[in-house]
Amino acid sequence: MERIFCELESADVFVALLSSNFKRSDWCSQELGIARIRRVKIVPFSLDGTIPFGFIRHLQCGWADGQGRISLNDLVKPFIDGFPNRMISSIIEELGPGRASSFRDAEAVMGLLVDRFDEFAHEHIRALGNPALEGGAEA
Repeated sequence: MERIFCELESADVFVALLSSNFKRSDWCSQELGIARIRRVKIVPFSLDGTIPFGFIRHLQCGWADGQGRISLNDLVKPFIDGFPNRMISSIIEELGPGRASSFRDAEAVMGLLVDRFDEFAHEHIRALGNPALEGGAEA
């Protein structure tokens, strides 16, 4: 219980994985209420068709597929919308040398940035270009 309080006190975002079990849980509803009172950004995703309720009934939620999976783009978009500068930097960092295990992995991460190119600061552009330049120097 103390660990949950500590995490909720320092959280910037609360990802609510809504399900019938979440809704029945005494703990999940209380955690959600604490996050709401602290004005933490709440990002709900439905795993089984459960819709936002109570303090988050006004929020639109993302949806998991039939196997309970949430796409990377759907998961990351609310974070980029809420914290664009910090998230853009973090995503660019994931494209650094040795980070992506395949071209497809790098492509998926880069896809998260495409709609945000117009928001890039100079440091974002330099950071995105550096791995390519470093790789070119090794070749």
